Amino acid sequence: MRTNYVRTEVLALIFFSSATLALALLLLIGMPVPVAAQTTISCANTAAIPNPESASLIRDCETLLGLKDTLRGSASLNWSTSRSISQWEGVTVSSSHVTKLKTIARQEWRNGRLVRDNRLTGSIPKELGNLSNLQWLSLNNNQLTGSIPKELGNLSNLTSLALFGNQLTGSIPKELGNLSNLQGLSLDNNQLTGTIPTALGNLSNLRTLRLDDNRLTGNIPPELGNLRNLYWLILHDNQLTGSIPKELGNLSNLLGLSLKNNRLTGTIPPELGSIGINDSLQGVSLDGNQLCGDIPQAWLNSRGRYFTLIPRSLPACPTATPTPPATATPTQTATPTPNPKKCANTAAIPNPESASLITDCETLLGLKDTLRGSASLNWSASRLISQWDGVTVSSSRVTELVLQNKGLAGTIP
Repeated sequence: MRTNYVRTEVLALIFFSSATLALALLLLIGMPVPVAAQTTISCANTAAIPNPESASLIRDCETLLGLKDTLRGSASLNWSTSRSISQWEGVTVSSSHVTKLKTIARQEWRNGRLVRDNRLTGSIPKELGNLSNLQWLSLNNNQLTGSIPKELGNLSNLTSLALFGNQLTGSIPKELGNLSNLQGLSLDNNQLTGTIPTALGNLSNLRTLRLDDNRLTGNIPPELGNLRNLYWLILHDNQLTGSIPKELGNLSNLLGLSLKNNRLTGTIPPELGSIGINDSLQGVSLDGNQLCGDIPQAWLNSRGRYFTLIPRSLPACPTATPTPPATATPTQTATPTPNPKKCANTAAIPNPESASLITDCETLLGLKDTLRGSASLNWSASRLISQWDGVTVSSSRVTELVLQNKGLAGTIP
C-alpha cells in the first residue's frame, strides 16, 4: 500500500516545472531545502538617494521603507526607492539626515465639516527609535492603534513628540523621560491607561505637556514640579486621584493649568498661589473634582488680561468632630467604648449565628470610609445590617452590594 502511494506522488510530479520538480523530490526523500536569504531594501544608488554621501541618510531611508507598511495600514504613502527621499510625504531631510516626520493626513472643509482623508491606520513601529537624528515626530490626528513603543525614548535629539488624536492604548513608556531636548509632548485624545510616569519630571526643557482626554489613573507625580520651563500643564478628563501636589507651585512660568474632570480631592496647596503672582497665568480649570477649601488669593486678585478661573469658589472642607474622652466617676470604672467596626452582639447582628456574616459585616465597616469618600453611608454597628444602604443579606451572607447613584467619591477598596 505504501508503494502505490509513493508511485502516485511521483507520477504527479511530471506536471510540474523542472524547478518545482526538483524541490518536490527533495521534500519527498527528506533532504533539507535551502532557504533563500531575506531580501533587504537598499536605498543607495537609487532614485531615493542617487548620489549617496551620507551612510546615516541611507540608513534612515532604509529604516523608513522597512516600517512603511506597519505605519500606514490602509493609507497610501509615496515612500519608494524610485522617488527622491526629499519628496517623500511627511519626511524632511536636513544635513543628510531625516530630521522631521509628520502626519500625512489631508484635511478639507466639506459641507461645513472638516474631513480628514488618507489617515494612517497602522501602529507606531518601534523601528522609529532608530532615526537617531529625528527632531520632530508628529503623527497626530490619524487612526493609529496599539501602544507607544518604548524605543521612542532613544530619540535623544527630539524636540517635539505629537501623537494626539489617535486610538493609542497601553501605558506611557517611562523611557520618554530620557528625551532631554523635548520641548513639546502631546499624547492627548487617545485611550492611554496606567499612571503618569515620574520620569517625565526629568524633561527639564519641556514647554508643553498634554495628557488630557485619556484614561490615566493614580496621582499627579510631584516630580512634575521639576519642569521649571513648563508653560502648559493639561491633564483634564482622566481618572486621576489623590491631592494636587504642592510641588506644582514651582512652575513659575506656567501659563495654563487644567486638571478638571478628574477625581482629585483635598485642598489647593497654597504654594500654587505663587504661580500667578506676576499675572502671567492665563487660565486655571479645576472643576469636576472633589476639591474643597480656599482658592489661592493671588488667583482671585489676578489682573491678567486673559485670566480665567474655574470655579471661582470651592465648598468648605468637612471638619472632624472630636469625640470627648470617656470619664470615670470615683465609684465607677469607665465603660470601654465599643469598637465601631465590630459586629458580633451589636444592633448590626444582635443574634449572631453565622461567623461568615460577622466577617462580611466587619469587612464592610472596615472599607466604608475608603469607598464613600465625602459621601454618606448608613453602615454602622448600631443599625441592622439588612437595613444598610445597598446591602442584601441572604442565607447568613452578604450576597448583593448595589450602590449606584450614591455619590461615592472614594476609591474601590
